[in-house]
Amino acid sequence: MFLGIFPVVFLFSLITYKMRDEIFTAWKHFSLWFIPISILIIMNTSSHSGGWGVGFGNEQELLAIFFPILYPIISIVVILRARARLR
Repeated sequence: MFLGIFPVVFLFSLITYKMRDEIFTAWKHFSLWFIPISILIIMNTSSHSGGWGVGFGNEQELLAIFFPILYPIISIVVILRARARLR
């Protein structure tokens, strides 16, 4: 499992290594609101513990898979949009 994380971390390290401060700041602002909100949604979504779940049974597991996939996709979009704005 940890070996699967390495290529993603390495890719983002390469992308952000020579990034301009303005682009990094835009990405940082996105990350600072996305990560806590996604954690809160994942932790509070469960039909078994009285959370926000709507009764499908595996909401927490599905969101725990969905948000980590969504984060790098949106991160790349934020980075590319900030880069395009600066050009």
